[in-house]
Amino acid sequence: ADKVSYEASRYGQGLLTFSLLQGMSGLALREGQYVDVMTLFQYARDKVPELARSIGGIQTPMMAFPGGGQSFDIGIVNEQVHIPATREKPVFVRNVFQEETSFDDVLNVGGFLQAQLQDITARGTQASLIYVDVPEYQDAYSIKGRYGLEGSRVLLQAKLFQGKKVLGDIQAEGKKEQLEALVEDILQQAFSILQRQ
Repeated sequence: ADKVSYEASRYGQGLLTFSLLQGMSGLALREGQYVDVMTLFQYARDKVPELARSIGGIQTPMMAFPGGGQSFDIGIVNEQVHIPATREKPVFVRNVFQEETSFDDVLNVGGFLQAQLQDITARGTQASLIYVDVPEYQDAYSIKGRYGLEGSRVLLQAKLFQGKKVLGDIQAEGKKEQLEALVEDILQQAFSILQRQ
């Protein structure tokens, strides 16, 4: 229960499923169009451990064939076939914010941001990112910042990180009573930085 599920990975689905779809997208086809069982499964067997290592895990699929089993084609991939895009999704982890005089997140900006990221992740395969509620995750993104209060105004400065590397600065201004709008602005700026990478 203390481990991040492979299914909640940056790939948006299980590593085996991701590898099989990637193989059928062209990386493991016989003669450029035939989906051969042996070729596809060998590709997935080799690819899954590589993907698991990239997220700090170990996973090794096993291949077994009946005695005398021959490989065979299970389909043809041509212009009429659409295989869902298999691309890596950015993974976000816990974000840290502090009000500059109390050194605490008195407005719960981090909590609002977490809720927004969880809502996006809940879209499943349609989600543009994955949020994992852990402090660290290999190559994951996080937003860390401070904010000041002037009456009902909130002045926020933050940075988008990938691991320990700073990717860009975020500055946002809003009102205490409208934190959802402030968080939306923070996320839009973070996504804008990601798109420039």
